[in-house]
Amino acid sequence: MPDQTKKTPITDIEKVVIQSLNSAGVKDKNMTFSAVRLAREYDRNKHRYHKRTLSKSVSICVYNADEIAKVIAALEQTGLLERAVTEFRIAEVRHTDMEDYQRQTRVAAVEDAKANAKLIINTLDKQLGNIISVKEVKANKDTQGMSAYSTANPEANSGVAAMTISYELEIVFEIK
Repeated sequence: MPDQTKKTPITDIEKVVIQSLNSAGVKDKNMTFSAVRLAREYDRNKHRYHKRTLSKSVSICVYNADEIAKVIAALEQTGLLERAVTEFRIAEVRHTDMEDYQRQTRVAAVEDAKANAKLIINTLDKQLGNIISVKEVKANKDTQGMSAYSTANPEANSGVAAMTISYELEIVFEIK
């Protein structure tokens, strides 16, 4: 990492970030650099800007929590989390088999409704008939655990939470 007391070209810092991410297993095709921003501090007494900071954002794609841990370790090892990276955020968590999980959740919801209906019907000495109607009460595609890693307050850093899929149905059965 270049000397922090001198002005360091952002391209030099970007190279170190890319090397660090590559060492953590992140491929170049899974990195997107964007959002170049210039922040300036104005000295009112001297009537001039005395500090300028150029920042750049990078979005990366990783495939599991272990890869996230490798990225954090690589950034810590190179000193980037203390010297160059001001924010590290997990913006999105998804699963490649999400559609299958959603379908399985819907099937499980129907099976649970049928089991609960049978339990109630058996106490009345009746039998469960065919489904008369099915109404979707609420269908949450997924509630994702979000996480952020801040270099300003490392004690507040949290891990990645598990994804939750829920599906609620209202099913009316015939009673025989």
